[in-house]
Amino acid sequence: MPPKLQPILLTQTGYDSLINERDQLEADRPVTVKELSRARDEGDRSENAAYKALKWKLGGIDKRLRYLNKTILLAKIITPKNNQKIEIGHTVTLQSKNKTLSYQLVGSLEADPKQSKISHLSPLGQALRHKLKGHTVSMKTPKGDVKYTILSID
Repeated sequence: MPPKLQPILLTQTGYDSLINERDQLEADRPVTVKELSRARDEGDRSENAAYKALKWKLGGIDKRLRYLNKTILLAKIITPKNNQKIEIGHTVTLQSKNKTLSYQLVGSLEADPKQSKISHLSPLGQALRHKLKGHTVSMKTPKGDVKYTILSID
């Protein structure tokens, strides 16, 4: 019996982003196939750089479409039930020493620290999950222990 596939946790925004990317690739694919056919008809394929590039591009589109379709199939959209306890989808504002930081807790697929989106599986994400406003969490970092106080949950 094959192992059970785990759901991929996403916010609605993350799910919509995957759908949009898939739809765009599905629209681009026929154009690429037509360009590939035109390049193939230009003669010797062994020296046809356009043909090789388009074949590589089509392979990339197909690979990404397979990945997106599988991910969408396994997706589980998480919507926070309330703003009392931190869950995936919440944006939390934290106080650490003299800094105020804001992060959105997301599934691991959506994590992007540059956009202040942290995974629920990251050390900080795990420390924050199910905590309440006013709670303090501690993190061990390479620079030492850091304490964060939860100012708000949105």
